[in-house]
Amino acid sequence: MTQREEVTRCSREQVGKRYVHATAGPNTFDCSGLVHYCYAKVGVDVSRGSVEQWEAAKRSGQTVSVRDAQPGDLIFWGWHQADHVGILAEGGTVINALNEQRGVVQTALTADYGMPLLGAASLIATSKPTESSNVTPPEQASSSEGKPNSGKARRRRNRRKDRP
Repeated sequence: MTQREEVTRCSREQVGKRYVHATAGPNTFDCSGLVHYCYAKVGVDVSRGSVEQWEAAKRSGQTVSVRDAQPGDLIFWGWHQADHVGILAEGGTVINALNEQRGVVQTALTADYGMPLLGAASLIATSKPTESSNVTPPEQASSSEGKPNSGKARRRRNRRKDRP
């Protein structure tokens, strides 16, 4: 199983869990905490805040167009910064810790998140299998695939509690 598949599987396993601000699992999550938790499961270190995740991806050249994003990539929403993040899944859906009322959900990428779509980031390569995998995926080299995140941006920020 590739890292992308493992991240997507991990996020799907969290659907139905509660949203709690400033948490990163295993029983409750906020949006960036879900990303941090699932990426850590495959050995990719990402910062804990959506702003820091987006800024690190931009600095390291790991942003991709939303139409080129693949399952396991991150999708960001916000007005002037990344206020919300989710993990792209199959079929044009996103898994994200949405809010206190809905918790972790799988919704359409085109759903109304209450803010504009900001962009996407590819933090893991498609063809790199996880350590537990004994299946070698086909070659899928692409210029849109990112390198592992350096994890340099680790600052936390006060997050809005009234996000969608």
